[in-house]
Amino acid sequence: MVEPFDKAAFSLPVGEISKPVQSEFGYHIIKVNEKIEASDNSLEAKKEEIRDMILESKIPEAFTGWYEAKLAEYNVINKGAVFDRPFILLKRNIYLGSIHFMIR
Repeated sequence: MVEPFDKAAFSLPVGEISKPVQSEFGYHIIKVNEKIEASDNSLEAKKEEIRDMILESKIPEAFTGWYEAKLAEYNVINKGAVFDRPFILLKRNIYLGSIHFMIR
C-alpha cells in the first residue's frame, strides 16, 4: 500500500469517511467498515498447517507409485473399475476409494 493511502486508511476510526487522499495512483476516498486484528503468521504458528499441506500434496503421487507396483507385483487385472487408478479423496488424511480387481 502506498504511504498516503496507508496513513489515511489506518488512522480512520470504524465508520468514518476520509477526506480525499492523493497518492501516485490518483485521489481516493476511504471508508473504514471494520478493523480486524492481524493474526500470528509466524513459522511456529503455521508449521503444522504447512506440514499438512505438503503431506497432502505428496500422498497421491506416492500412493499411485505404490499402487502401480502392487498391480505389477501381484499380476492384478482391473475388473469393472471406472478408472485405471483408484479414486482417492484426500481430506485431512482420510482416503476413500473403490478398487475392483482380481488376482490371477
